[in-house]
Amino acid sequence: LLADGKRIMPDQNITRAEFAKLIYILDDDKYRDLPFTDTKGHIFEREIERAYANRRIEGYPDNSFRPDAEITRAEAVKILNSLFDRVPDKDYIDENEMDLNKFSDLNKSYWYYYELIEASNSHKYLRKENGLDELWKDIFKNLNN
Repeated sequence: LLADGKRIMPDQNITRAEFAKLIYILDDDKYRDLPFTDTKGHIFEREIERAYANRRIEGYPDNSFRPDAEITRAEAVKILNSLFDRVPDKDYIDENEMDLNKFSDLNKSYWYYYELIEASNSHKYLRKENGLDELWKDIFKNLNN
């Protein structure tokens, strides 16, 4: 359920707090005090704490979280990549741009460029020695390209 007691509707926007609620059950049972100025007493404060403790979601430079702001495509992609251990291989992406699924409104200068490319391109990869980063080996070509 969403903050207003309604069910999630696939064609409606949701808030940052509601997104934290959606991923709550999927994540590790960790909690960390929130440094944000606007989450105390929020209906999804516990869910935000878990997402924050698992490093899924961040706040803004002014120490706000903006729980009732609509989540952006970029924020959702960053969170889901983190949740599913997807890490962009920037070198591979840069070297193979012509073969990748892209978006007409996505500019390489945007902070979320590589995150969105990661999420929208299926690929084979190996985990690097650090156990975190991916080394892309090949992408599965989009039939529409």
